[in-house]
Amino acid sequence: MTARRQRIRRKVKQGTLLLTLVALLTGGGTLWWAATHRGVTGQPSSVGRSAGDSDSDSDWVPAIVEPCAAVELDSPRTGRDGAERCQRTPDRDPPQSWVREPPGGFPKSNAAGPFPGEQCTVDGDRDYSPVGDHVQCDGRTWQLIA
Repeated sequence: MTARRQRIRRKVKQGTLLLTLVALLTGGGTLWWAATHRGVTGQPSSVGRSAGDSDSDSDWVPAIVEPCAAVELDSPRTGRDGAERCQRTPDRDPPQSWVREPPGGFPKSNAAGPFPGEQCTVDGDRDYSPVGDHVQCDGRTWQLIA
């Protein structure tokens, strides 16, 4: 009878270990899938343009309406001339403003994202600038990538 109990306990332990392993693998697989299949909403950015296109970083120059608060970053609103959103704007005080939505919608972008040339912390990080430039941290500076 004692040998039978030990066998049952061993089977229960093995079953518990197997279920724990399956749960961990499923969780890891789900996290991997979520990290590699996340989409960024918006229109295509300036990335991927041909060499003959303009030399500027981005094809979209935001039409600034008025300053906004930092807590309003990436918030949409309806202004007098249509849709607007609060986003970072370079070389302004305060550093964020309400901007008008361009024809065709806002480009694929991060309203609170970095601009090319700004400092970054982790080499290899990627993001979108507020105007739609695809940037990567290289040498502790955000650089345009294609």
